[in-house]
Amino acid sequence: MTKEGTINQQPYVRLVIGEAETDEALSEFQKIWNDEQTSIAREGGFIEARLMTEEGGRLVVIETVFATRDDCLRHHCAPAYRRFVARTQYLLIGSFVTRLFQQAAYHQINFKGQ
Repeated sequence: MTKEGTINQQPYVRLVIGEAETDEALSEFQKIWNDEQTSIAREGGFIEARLMTEEGGRLVVIETVFATRDDCLRHHCAPAYRRFVARTQYLLIGSFVTRLFQQAAYHQINFKGQ
């Protein structure tokens, strides 16, 4: 516990992985992500989110970071996330794979003078 009475804890990271059926489906997925990301950012405990796509492939990885495990689980059940899944599911081969991680460390590396 800090002197301000708050608990220092590592945030939770949620990875959602899917594979788009076609290149066109991948483009549509990215458009939907851009539409939906503002509603995700309004959720309690939200820290950051990013969409990553496989170089030369069709895999997508969504990384969302929340302050607590409860915030992360709340997001998973939230209407905004359900809407996102409903809007993108037909673009995927199979279903999303979702995994929850507790962040163990965070290091930001800055390259200066390059």
